[in-house]
Amino acid sequence: MRCNQELRLGSITLPEERTIPIMNFMTKLILDDDTWILKLIGTIDARVPRLLQFTELSEKLAQAEATSLTIDLSEAVIIDSCGLRLLLEAKKELVKKDIEVILYNPSAHMRRLFRIMQFDQLFIIKDDLIYC
Repeated sequence: MRCNQELRLGSITLPEERTIPIMNFMTKLILDDDTWILKLIGTIDARVPRLLQFTELSEKLAQAEATSLTIDLSEAVIIDSCGLRLLLEAKKELVKKDIEVILYNPSAHMRRLFRIMQFDQLFIIKDDLIYC
């Protein structure tokens, strides 16, 4: 199954074509005022890292002069060790460009996992983001 998607970064468009074996994961990149939000929807597992390239994303956000990226986990259902690694890679790539990473609205299960793995020491975790 083939999926065509575009990550829209203000006036910058990054065309993406990725093979998605099972359609249980989606992304949306939203610019709300000055806040960049990457919404992760579905299961964040071993199939996802090859779909999301944070090196490319960090370059485009830096070009757009972004100072932070909020990763919205409110519709993420499951996250496994590969998903945790993906978040760490995102942090690593974005910090190189002085872009702060904020995790927004993880489930209670994810919060517990983040505490156990000490992600709460690495990431800002928020529940109070408001956007359309």
